[in-house]
Amino acid sequence: MDITFEPLGRIDIDGPHTFAAKLENDTIGFIYGYSLARIDEKPPMFFIYSADIYPPHQGKGYGSRFMQFVVSWAQENGFSESFVMTERDNIAACRAYEKAGMIHNENDCDRLYVIEYGDDL
Repeated sequence: MDITFEPLGRIDIDGPHTFAAKLENDTIGFIYGYSLARIDEKPPMFFIYSADIYPPHQGKGYGSRFMQFVVSWAQENGFSESFVMTERDNIAACRAYEKAGMIHNENDCDRLYVIEYGDDL
């Protein structure tokens, strides 16, 4: 079976970005990312917000290949860097990111603070 990766929707440097991983005709994963402006003169950064390969397809190398596709896409489309955050104990994700050529920057931040807003807004 052949796996393919593709951007979905509009593709420009300013928009949110969605990518799909497909095995044959079935979607087996998504990566969602955002363009983040910088305060210096460099081009925007690409923030990978979420990367998911569906459980039946995990552990087969698809995640690292998918991540490599997305970071290559970001570089080819003028982003200054790509980054993703994960928890230290998410070993599978860390391995996939490293296999894709990403480097851990020794920042031990693995906490996410969230405010959830009610439906009554």
